[in-house]
Amino acid sequence: MTVAVRVGLVIVAAAAIVWLALGFRASRLEARGIDLATRPKPLVAPSLRALIDAEANNADSRPFLLQGELFIFAGQPRRAIAPLEEVVRREPQNFEGWRLLANAAASSGDKGLAARAAARATALSPPVRGG
Repeated sequence: MTVAVRVGLVIVAAAAIVWLALGFRASRLEARGIDLATRPKPLVAPSLRALIDAEANNADSRPFLLQGELFIFAGQPRRAIAPLEEVVRREPQNFEGWRLLANAAASSGDKGLAARAAARATALSPPVRGG
């Protein structure tokens, strides 16, 4: 094996380790955010901080989805719109993102956005099969 191939393998291995470490960190922060938000007395601000930290270096849209859910749960649907719009921008086929965006928009009084998001969620919803 040549030196160049060995160096390349070391670089690929190092990149994989960094990627896994960032993913593990994001998962831990998401879990902390969920834990803080679902306590008998929810801690919205610390939960939001954990979810925002989980966004860093994370290609997954889940932290944004969880932020939107947190704002809806906290009775702040207008604040839920921006993170949910980020979810559907990143993942246009994300049914849950569109559904929550429709909910947040309707609750905040944005009828146009609510109608567009609901239509998209309906188009993406899995078919219901009779038994």
